Amino acid sequence: MRSASINEEENVFKTSSLPQQPELTKYLKEKLAIPYNKYCIDCKKNLTTHALIWLGTFVCETCAQNHLSLFGGNQYSYIKNIMKDQWDDY
Repeated sequence: MRSASINEEENVFKTSSLPQQPELTKYLKEKLAIPYNKYCIDCKKNLTTHALIWLGTFVCETCAQNHLSLFGGNQYSYIKNIMKDQWDDY
């Protein structure tokens, strides 16, 4: 029998709480330094902050929010914040 004091949420593994690996941060910064990746592919005026995984492009935060609202959320768009979200092999 399990103790009632155990909080199930404490036992959940959350990848978003893990720090990004330094090698990955370096790789992403190198990709963003390429002139074609530096500015948003949609508006072409803001610096890129997010990646559209499903399209393989970089966009700014405003355009990322527009993609989320236009295409039905992250379950269809799959957008990540470049430096804040956890990246995996997928």
